[in-house]
Amino acid sequence: MNNPIINWWRSQQLKLSLKRGEIRRAVQLLQEIQQSGARFSWLEKLFRDKLQLERYSQEYKRQTETLGKQLTEASQQKDNLILY
Repeated sequence: MNNPIINWWRSQQLKLSLKRGEIRRAVQLLQEIQQSGARFSWLEKLFRDKLQLERYSQEYKRQTETLGKQLTEASQQKDNLILY
């Protein structure tokens, strides 16, 4: 249910959480705001986009590390085949 007073309160709590560096709490509040169907403020949109970019960059880093390991293993297997 979209209750403007509760949504305003959540928005204020989100701002406070960000000021205090309480990221987990801010994420929780952002999810509650989204689930309520309320429109995001510019700050909430910015925070949401930042979270998505961080997730994307972490996934990219994981994939790059995995690819590096696979290339190393493939190179070692190639070297082993040449020796035999």
